[in-house]
Amino acid sequence: MPLPQLTRAVPAIALAIAACADPGSPPALAARLADSVTVSGVVRDLAYDPVRDLLYLSHQDSSRIAILDLDRLTYDQPLVLPFKPLGIDLSATGDSLFIASAMLGVIAIADVSGQAPAMEMHRLERADSLEMHPVSVKVLSSGHALMALTDPRYISGCGAGRMLLLHLPTGAEEVRTGLDCVTEDVKLVRAANRSRALMLIDDSCCPTLARVYDAAASSFTPSKGTVDQYGPSVSASSDGNRFLVGNVVLDYAADTLSSDTLFIRDTMAHPTTLAPDGQTAFLSAEGQLREVRLSDRATLWSLALPGGVYRLFALPGRRALLAFTIPRIYVIEW
Repeated sequence: MPLPQLTRAVPAIALAIAACADPGSPPALAARLADSVTVSGVVRDLAYDPVRDLLYLSHQDSSRIAILDLDRLTYDQPLVLPFKPLGIDLSATGDSLFIASAMLGVIAIADVSGQAPAMEMHRLERADSLEMHPVSVKVLSSGHALMALTDPRYISGCGAGRMLLLHLPTGAEEVRTGLDCVTEDVKLVRAANRSRALMLIDDSCCPTLARVYDAAASSFTPSKGTVDQYGPSVSASSDGNRFLVGNVVLDYAADTLSSDTLFIRDTMAHPTTLAPDGQTAFLSAEGQLREVRLSDRATLWSLALPGGVYRLFALPGRRALLAFTIPRIYVIEW
């Protein structure tokens, strides 16, 4: 479903589209800021429903999940929670929203298929026995929910985290061991086809370590060093064959990861994301957003944005990108 051609006013600075490609790159493609919508606070995690064209936004600071209708660019009634939401993900059908919470041993599952969402607090026996709670969750094609757990008794370091697999049809749980040091801060991002998920141990710097979980093989790759920083952006191509951590590209092949650094100025510590096809990356730095072709590092287009961007998300199945700032989400089309 294409984004509507909206006519609401956009600040003049947001319309400053510049064809400022790097020297030697091909002519800049046309890119435009289609529209924007306000957002309350910082979004910790998001989940996209391509069937209903809805975006679920986890707001840890306000104990709610915002629901953004991308077709109309308006908000539906939010999910108000009795806890602070952390990582989130949708089931394959889009009917259930899995919400990692700060409650020990509990993952919340909301039925979002109807007008009045129902919430179930699912007790995770293994997490409960370890006195841990989930911080990240991703639902995979194997019918498992992969979760990163953390122990609130630890401030940081090895032993503060675990990885748990929940088999959704049966409720069987498995804590994965042999993953080297799993700390209290683990980010998860999955491919749109749910075949693989990247596990980033965000407290392992430096370098920050990553592994890929393959749902079909039910196995993790050996760990791979990525960026020399904390809190990098993480993203995946739709097919799960390529991942981006900050400005480091990871390619998955034969159960291993190979890496390549994007030597583009000012990109390491700024938001990045892969295009769904994995052939280009979107980079944000110093008020400029650009699309870069990974094969030759050519800048395809560049766009000036107001405010500081803290997250980027490319919508699968369409040529549209969401840039998150405080206090707006900008929609870019090209």
